[in-house]
Amino acid sequence: MMNLPNRTAVALLKVIEVETQEATKEQADAWLRRVLLLEKFYRYTNILFRILIPVAIVAAIYLLWRIARNLEKPPKLTEEVKIVRKSLSEMLKENRTRCKMTQEFVAESIGVSRQAVSKWENGTSEPNTSNLMALARLYGIPAEDLLKGVESALEAQEK
Repeated sequence: MMNLPNRTAVALLKVIEVETQEATKEQADAWLRRVLLLEKFYRYTNILFRILIPVAIVAAIYLLWRIARNLEKPPKLTEEVKIVRKSLSEMLKENRTRCKMTQEFVAESIGVSRQAVSKWENGTSEPNTSNLMALARLYGIPAEDLLKGVESALEAQEK
């Protein structure tokens, strides 16, 4: 009964003392069993809380750290990258329509999916260097012409 809070233990012992003076042995044993069960309950909940509270604190600190780390991240695309992607995508689409080609035809010609060509023209992604060279050959222009729009867009942004 040492794990019980002092007030509860004292109160229970007084109740048992009063009850057992006029009670039978079976009733006194029943009271004692209840007190022992209550003591076990206090002991196990005490152990449980001693384990759960530090775990909950550590979990809360971890979650706060993750939130703070995500708040520190810069935006995914800077303005310069958005302008470059926009102007490159415009140049790709403009040259494809000038040559009267479909996205599917361009994709088959350079060996990529139609969705990849669509992403390049929407500015969602950019073609790698080898694909850029293949696009320039397909459109019949130098690769530098595709990138000139990018340079002029960057110069316009700087002004």
